[in-house]
Amino acid sequence: MSKTVILALAVATLAQTFFCISILIVKSMESRNHLLLAGIFVAICFSSGGPVVEAFAPNYLHLFYHFTLPAYLSITPILWFYTCWLTAEQAWSFERKHLVHLIPAAIALFVVAIPVAFGWVGNNPDPHQMGLVPLLFYGFVGIVSYGLLFFWPIQSAIYVFRIYKRVAAYRIRLKEYFASDEGRGLSWLTAFLAVFGLAWLAALATILRQNVFGAEIMSRELGSALFLVLVWTLGLWGLSQRPGFEGNYLEDEHDDGQDQGESDGAGEEGAQQKYKRSALDEDQAKRIAGKIEVAMAKDKIYLDPSLSLNKLSRHLMVSPNHISQTLNETVGECFFDYVNGWRIREAQPRILEGKDTILAIALDVGFNARSSFYKAFKRETGKTPSDYRKTAA
Repeated sequence: MSKTVILALAVATLAQTFFCISILIVKSMESRNHLLLAGIFVAICFSSGGPVVEAFAPNYLHLFYHFTLPAYLSITPILWFYTCWLTAEQAWSFERKHLVHLIPAAIALFVVAIPVAFGWVGNNPDPHQMGLVPLLFYGFVGIVSYGLLFFWPIQSAIYVFRIYKRVAAYRIRLKEYFASDEGRGLSWLTAFLAVFGLAWLAALATILRQNVFGAEIMSRELGSALFLVLVWTLGLWGLSQRPGFEGNYLEDEHDDGQDQGESDGAGEEGAQQKYKRSALDEDQAKRIAGKIEVAMAKDKIYLDPSLSLNKLSRHLMVSPNHISQTLNETVGECFFDYVNGWRIREAQPRILEGKDTILAIALDVGFNARSSFYKAFKRETGKTPSDYRKTAA
């Protein structure tokens, strides 16, 4: 019964994985960066497909498991590339310089090719019957393989930390350029990393069980279930996710030597450094602040649910960087909080009137969802819309 459950979970995982890969190959005609996500799915195939190979092609099981090490070592670097693409403020694409991240996986692939070339896969050659050169290669393969095996958890932890850090900085930057982060916040990626961490621990436990302790640490059923959830999460959200700044990519306001694909993002500190290089003086900032005030109070541009810094820039004919700097340094609020503050003030009298539903009011004043309206209203007033209506009655 246990083997049947494990096999069913593995088959479901591979079926969903192949389906997602086929969709991503088609989407790659639109942007080659979709192949990054496809690469993650391919690596997951080698990480979770053992039970299927064992059931339907047992003669190739040893060969299949030889390629799990390169797969493990490639998942987090490719996930890093994918995160860079989603969070880049300028158009991002994979370049030759990024290959350095795949060196451990390439070494592992070279190492596993040696046993295949010498016919050692599935066999235990006798060292006393081997020639000097094959014996040296045999020892080299063993040492490097175990070294990479213990390097893998360290590598994974480093990349997961970098991804968390980059996404956190990206969310700060979103608030500088958009009045709504719906569909851009990458909350699903945080959830995916949590599931990935559990699946990573399951895989690590399995490796330790097989190579160190010789006893079961985590059940294979649980490990197979985690891989299925991992693929489901990645497929559900990853296939429809677009880069957060797509359609609103920023002009190149960074130093020529800065690589958007490699930097973790500096968040507020990076913005402050950029403002230090700006030629905007105090009088200009005050004039821009006045223009922004008019655009909000008279033109009510905040009612546009798709309002972005670029849209406001075109409306005022002022550079996005100068508007952002004015809001942060002169007005004292980021773009996100400033615009949503105007929206909440527009909504307050209508909530007190009680003629319309809260959802209708939220949509009318520029919000895209009830949840984001509640969050902004609570931040602005300290109360929920319902409590605000009751206390003012």
